[in-house]
Amino acid sequence: MKPRWLLGLAFPHKPANEWPSNLVLSPVPQEDPELKKIPQVMVADAQVPDPIVRLVRAYCRWDRLLRAVAWLLAVKQLSS
Repeated sequence: MKPRWLLGLAFPHKPANEWPSNLVLSPVPQEDPELKKIPQVMVADAQVPDPIVRLVRAYCRWDRLLRAVAWLLAVKQLSS
């Protein structure tokens, strides 16, 4: 005999006219850990800074920033 938790209740496997007519479902207590929690939605309004500002903030040394900008301009010129 297979366990009840594996197959479920027996009556749904029978014809509908053999199902119990007085099937009563008990109320589920609010403390039941399997109940779904009320969904919470969090929103963060992140403003994306200008790409130039992001580039300047990414480099702490002037010579590295200058080199990065030179590479960007070279790639841009090659792609056009």
